[in-house]
Amino acid sequence: MFSLDYLVHAGALLFLMGFIVRDQLLLRGFIVIGTIFYVIYYLLLPEPLWSALSWNSLFIIINCVMMFLIYSDRAKFSMTKEEEQLYGSFYTLSPGEFRKLMKIATWFDAEKEETITTCGKVPDKMFFILEGTASINRGEKHLKWAQGFSLAN
Repeated sequence: MFSLDYLVHAGALLFLMGFIVRDQLLLRGFIVIGTIFYVIYYLLLPEPLWSALSWNSLFIIINCVMMFLIYSDRAKFSMTKEEEQLYGSFYTLSPGEFRKLMKIATWFDAEKEETITTCGKVPDKMFFILEGTASINRGEKHLKWAQGFSLAN
């Protein structure tokens, strides 16, 4: 005969598996499935535990929302060719963090030579050159840099 205790053990085992993995999506996935076993257990008791059912249902919903947000942050979705090229240089950013950066970024094509920073002044912007070259002139020293050069304060 089936014992309701098996539902508790299965739920606890899934929680344990979730706590063993390092990936947030897997951890939350195991927790959601384990919580579902607990919810079924609470429902099948001779007198359902409505408080526990309510809280565990809320935990399932919150974890599902967070799993969606984590997945969205990791997903690249569609990037322009220029954004993809630039993203390759920011290897420590997640695609979601990069998208947030792009929301405040301004893209422009310089029509002519342009001064982007001056010695002794703190720049108020970060520049990243995707195509073309940049030159650094400081007194008698002149350096030329190819694409991919960035300046930051």
